[in-house]
Amino acid sequence: MASLARRSLLRVLMLGTLAVATPGCVMSSAMPEVIESPQIQARAVQFMGGNGGAIVMRVELVGYNPNTFALYATQLHAQLSIQGQSLGRADATFSQMMPARRPLVLLVDVALSGANIPAILAAVSARNYGQQSVGTVQIQTNMASAGMPFRVDGDVQFRSRFGEARAGFGFDGTVNPGTFGSTY
Repeated sequence: MASLARRSLLRVLMLGTLAVATPGCVMSSAMPEVIESPQIQARAVQFMGGNGGAIVMRVELVGYNPNTFALYATQLHAQLSIQGQSLGRADATFSQMMPARRPLVLLVDVALSGANIPAILAAVSARNYGQQSVGTVQIQTNMASAGMPFRVDGDVQFRSRFGEARAGFGFDGTVNPGTFGSTY
């Protein structure tokens, strides 16, 4: 009986050694260095509107997975600034597979909400529709026709059977203050 147990143990040890020694064999997610971070580029940010204390934007990303296995995009974190004023951070949870060694377009809707959003947008709007003095004459300026500069910075989290990865992105653009409604 002891001989049978000894042979079984020896067989398990030999199979384990063979699996570790086999090239290309990955046994667990304890090897995160095998995951290459995907390349992500923001292609567009579209504001879907705003009201009260929320702004909804659609972020369009183009990603490429350099790995030989699929990755799953699971979460997006985004930070929005308008004319240098931070409006806060938003998170979106989703699930989309990025096939191995292929590009993929990701469309993610992000809702940014916060008590400070109306005040910041009102202040930014006032600057765009403000008054300037030229000599002794007051001139009403309307810089809003050119749009307000904004920036979205963020990252996307990915997971696979081998572990997790993260890739960052940034996007600069302009937006018309009317996009957010007249409540601001």
